[in-house]
Amino acid sequence: MNLTKYLFSNQCFFCQKESDKLLGGLCSECSTILPATVKKIHNLYYFLDYKLEKDFFILQAKQYNKPVYLKRFTSFCGELLQKQDMKKGIITYVPIHNKIAGVRGFNQSEVIARVLAKKLNMPCIKLLKKIKQTSFQKELHIKERQSNLIDAFSRINKFISSDLIYLVDDITTTGSTLRECEKVLISTGCKKVIFITLARVIK
Repeated sequence: MNLTKYLFSNQCFFCQKESDKLLGGLCSECSTILPATVKKIHNLYYFLDYKLEKDFFILQAKQYNKPVYLKRFTSFCGELLQKQDMKKGIITYVPIHNKIAGVRGFNQSEVIARVLAKKLNMPCIKLLKKIKQTSFQKELHIKERQSNLIDAFSRINKFISSDLIYLVDDITTTGSTLRECEKVLISTGCKKVIFITLARVIK
């Protein structure tokens, strides 16, 4: 992490707010948000136990069109992943429907994936598209989430293959979205899919 330009200022490198009390280039609020290590459960790598009140940068990125928050945080997380034994593969991301992309202006999962790809020196390729506009997962009960996503995704770039694909999303709760995307990737020749998310919702 390059904090050089912040070491002799009172500006937090993450949120860029002014503060008289910086620790390692971070204000007191941001120092409690940034993770110290990578967490891993089965084939999922993640960094935060997600709480809406705490992880403001994800909300701000989505709701207020500020992907810069995602880029800063993901860059930090990418440096943590560099310390892991990450085998080379293709990085791709969970797509959003064109109508949502038109309103928001960006796909937060793509923003995250491209930053991680640069950090890990792997190609980032769009392999999936969302062909069905679905209800937002957060608005559904657990039993409804799986059925909501059935046949929602399809594969593009079918001629690009890899034994290992890293599938990136911003947040996971039940894993339904990731598993549906995984099914499509596996059905077109991928041998293994590993998930990477910034946060995992803890119920």
